[in-house]
Amino acid sequence: MSEGRRHAILIAAGQFPNDPSLQTLRCPKNDVEGLAETLTSPDYGLFSDPMISINDPHHKILPAINRVFKHAHRTDQILIYYSGHGKPDAAGHLYLAASDTESDALETTSIAVGTLRRLIDNYACKQIALILDCCFSGAADKDFLKGAVDDALQQTFHDRGIYILTASSPSENAREKEGDQYSLFTKHILQGIKQGEADRDGDGLISMSDVYEYVRQRVPKEGPQYPRKWEFGIQGGELIIARSAKLHGVDRLRLFREKIKSLDDVLLPEVFDHAYKVIRENQPGRDKEHLTLLESLFEERITISEFSSRWLKLANSRESAPKPQPDIGRRQVSPEPGQDLKREEPGSLSENLNGVSLEMIYVPGGRFNMGSPEGDGSDSERPLHEVTVPSFYIGKHQVTQEQWQSVMGANPSVFKDGKNLPVETISWNDAKEFCKKLSRMTGKEYRLPSEAEWEYACRAGTTGDYAGDLDALGWYDGNASGKTHPVGEMEPNAYGLHDMHGNVWEWCEDVWHDTYDGAPNDGKAWLSGGDTGRRVLRGGSWNYNGNYCRSADRGRFAAGYRYISIGFRVVSTARTR
Repeated sequence: MSEGRRHAILIAAGQFPNDPSLQTLRCPKNDVEGLAETLTSPDYGLFSDPMISINDPHHKILPAINRVFKHAHRTDQILIYYSGHGKPDAAGHLYLAASDTESDALETTSIAVGTLRRLIDNYACKQIALILDCCFSGAADKDFLKGAVDDALQQTFHDRGIYILTASSPSENAREKEGDQYSLFTKHILQGIKQGEADRDGDGLISMSDVYEYVRQRVPKEGPQYPRKWEFGIQGGELIIARSAKLHGVDRLRLFREKIKSLDDVLLPEVFDHAYKVIRENQPGRDKEHLTLLESLFEERITISEFSSRWLKLANSRESAPKPQPDIGRRQVSPEPGQDLKREEPGSLSENLNGVSLEMIYVPGGRFNMGSPEGDGSDSERPLHEVTVPSFYIGKHQVTQEQWQSVMGANPSVFKDGKNLPVETISWNDAKEFCKKLSRMTGKEYRLPSEAEWEYACRAGTTGDYAGDLDALGWYDGNASGKTHPVGEMEPNAYGLHDMHGNVWEWCEDVWHDTYDGAPNDGKAWLSGGDTGRRVLRGGSWNYNGNYCRSADRGRFAAGYRYISIGFRVVSTARTR
């Protein structure tokens, strides 16, 4: 944590009397007031006396910011937060609207992000966090990146550290949802801090990295808005902005002990005894996973039977743990014990779609562990559970525009620079209609993959985040240059499938469920219960962070939703040839 003082500058702009073209915003005032209350809370706040500006003109805001920078010391930390309208100029530089902003005089009536950059350059404070909740906020990078060479930036900013967190990409809107008190982005920032959910490592502190990881997983689940972050000269984990509201220390252990005592009659003796031992000895480094289970039990996020089952599995896995392997970064991992991943050389089938080929790859059935263990991924990827998947055929590639047009007669895609580009801007309903027509055309049953089939095919016998080196396997925002790419350009996974990571999101058959509690273990689509209006998406895409391309990552959208990064691939039941 910083040894100096923490200064917060909180700016809200929701009313624009000088420019009727700027829509009045409902949430910025609430955003700033909610954040001010949270950051100064005696329970989890670390700031005092924040500078608050609500619907002020730019010529009042800028001198106030200037004074904060001028009086801040080298060891201090400055947090700048803005909620309102963001508007880029013709060159792509971002401006933050104030109450007196006029769109036709943008450069002289608003707050230029470039001006904030100059204040950072000119004054001594070396720890800066910039949080922007506005449309096109990702364009803030233009005033910080020079030629997109991150290494050079370390010299550009000398010994200063800057962390930028934005509500959206340079081309996306930031949203305030009807009925919500706060904007979508800020709502999740506040939730992550106030409920302690953003405290990923359980150390009692919430850093900028914690906040980013929390909002990047939750914001896109409510709308097509994808937070971004940049780090220059400082790691986000070094910028602490709040304490966690979770239980800590002696009180936490006391409550765990009382919970376990209350379950004396229902817990297995070995689970009861071991849990008491873990609580008594209090060794977080050694027993982090056990303590996480105790916390989940105490907060009633898991059932007693699930607690016991997972506790025993954890104990058994430790007793039979394999020898440590060297960490060589992203790599294919050996199958876990109990997995049936024996693979015959994949065969293929080829359909002729009015002169256009559709190639299907045979995937042999087997067992695998679906999802992510505690401490990895998001809550929607748990509990980790074993699934048995029958053999099936799956498209070697994502459905291309040429294949789509041969079946449907039109091409809805935005990117149309080549016939082998994946079709996109496809809803789940659209994909289902394609499968129906394809089945009629070929006389064979084609459908969307179940979520279990998709993950099994994506992993291709691996158990890590990716089925190999992500940069070799998939197109994501770090290498895609802002567009889709022809299918099959990247390396295939071990089953011979291309683009399972990235390029475009892929629809699955399943109804969305918040967790895997009650999920089928036979590889079939989960069609009962859940949010029937939403369907599952897998694989990440060209305009998403690489974390979304993980084998276990799950997304969701309404069945009728279309977007430029959503496509699909088809499957067919395995059959004798």
